[in-house]
Amino acid sequence: MQYEFRKSLETAAALFDPDYPLRCQVFSFGWVKSRLIAVGRNQDKTHPLNLVNVLRFDTGEIHRNKLTCAELNLAIRLKRTTNIPFGKITIVNLRLDKNRKVKMSRPCNSCRSLISYCSPKALYYTDDNGNFQKY
Repeated sequence: MQYEFRKSLETAAALFDPDYPLRCQVFSFGWVKSRLIAVGRNQDKTHPLNLVNVLRFDTGEIHRNKLTCAELNLAIRLKRTTNIPFGKITIVNLRLDKNRKVKMSRPCNSCRSLISYCSPKALYYTDDNGNFQKY
């Protein structure tokens, strides 16, 4: 898995856009046998599967989530472009902030539901120290 982690970091650094409208850029990489087959990225576009009510802890208000997560984009891209079963795919998530530092990229609640439904082979995410953890 070290090869996939290193290549995911290199690819995320290459795809990093300093003018991206969101605060952080989250990437989901789909790997099959050390081969990168698809990349998902968080977007400010909405998708019907991701329009859920979210409670904001700082204000206590309920608002609609207006983002599409990287995991959902990866799943959509895999479904549209490949016929590889999701059970053979290893997902590597990582998040870069505006300063290109690796941050926590654990999946959100809606992505955890998607992941449990699709059941990939494995999912790895980064913690705040830049280390990869298995989900």
